[in-house]
Amino acid sequence: MNKLNAYCLSEVNLDVLLQTDSDLFDKPGVRSALVTFAGLPLNLIAVVERGGEVVAFASGHLKTHPDKPIPSLYVGEVSALTPHRQQAYAR
Repeated sequence: MNKLNAYCLSEVNLDVLLQTDSDLFDKPGVRSALVTFAGLPLNLIAVVERGGEVVAFASGHLKTHPDKPIPSLYVGEVSALTPHRQQAYAR
């Protein structure tokens, strides 16, 4: 079995998420929306690849608060291709 590779997307590799199976999203991904989301510095998108294929992703943003010196991560969405669900990739 191929090794898992997890990493955060940046402006240089955003298209990897749009080239994935549509099973990852409710609707097809929109490049302009992805660029806008990724262009905001507190937003994050992480992907998991296996054998060069994106099999899972998570998106969220860092939250700051006036009385908390350390930002927290709010995870807004997590998805995996159907055959890759319940595999504990998020660990």
